[in-house]
Amino acid sequence: MTGFFLNLIFSSFMLLASIISYFTLPKKFDSIYGYRTPLSLRNEANWIAANNYSTQLQMKLSFIWLIISVISGGILIRVDLETINTISVFMFMGFGLFAGLGIRYFTERHLKKINGIN
Repeated sequence: MTGFFLNLIFSSFMLLASIISYFTLPKKFDSIYGYRTPLSLRNEANWIAANNYSTQLQMKLSFIWLIISVISGGILIRVDLETINTISVFMFMGFGLFAGLGIRYFTERHLKKINGIN
């Protein structure tokens, strides 16, 4: 059950962190905190749009991850501990990688769209 709790704790932490970030986004352009890529740092409007969009996307993905963790924990409760841990670790790594790359991809796509870049 260790892997299950790892998924549950991490997804809950990511959801909480994204909610806190959403309500405490800096009001001024900052090259230290927040979503930072060359396109988002181009101007303040891009920076604000990127931070708002990526934070909202992180909240959604964290919530989905939390729900999947709870459901999979209920399904896997009947399986031996080693299998649960193996599946949970793959879920943890897979969803973490998917979320990180997905947030970046969709936020950059959003920025390109609002800036008229193909």
